[in-house]
Amino acid sequence: MRAIVVFAALLTLTPMAWGQQASYTSKEGHYRIRFPGQPKVSEQTVQTALGELNVMIATYATSDGNILMVSYTDYPAEAVQSAKVAALFDEIRDRLKSSEGKIAPGEKELTIGPEHHPGREFVIEKGRQRIKYQLILRGQRLYQLAAIGSADFLKGRDATAFFKTFELINP
Repeated sequence: MRAIVVFAALLTLTPMAWGQQASYTSKEGHYRIRFPGQPKVSEQTVQTALGELNVMIATYATSDGNILMVSYTDYPAEAVQSAKVAALFDEIRDRLKSSEGKIAPGEKELTIGPEHHPGREFVIEKGRQRIKYQLILRGQRLYQLAAIGSADFLKGRDATAFFKTFELINP
């Protein structure tokens, strides 16, 4: 009887582990998303052709080495004009791919939220590693969502839920 109770408890707790995680909200970033646990938050400054840009990053690493990440960067207005958005997405995709990777078939344009913010989704293959990205532009702010790991991880519950739960919130 005790074994049945323990097994029943495990069955009820295991599927709820993801669902019980509170949404992670970045008030400064104006977004909400679910991670399987508490993310680590950091800031980086990067040098670009546009000048120095600050990148705010929230990262969660699983016990088996897979990673979920969301970041945002504010770009200069001239870099995100509607005529330049596709070129910006191309540049970021190509920089992320680097010479070691290749873009998997299935790259697609997205529109996010009721305001129809432009976005793009693609997968980069680097050896056995897969990186699923979503780029989303809201005004001058570029959001990058990434799931990094095996092909199975990218298709799995945690990565799928991660992308589905991303939500832009009002400033």
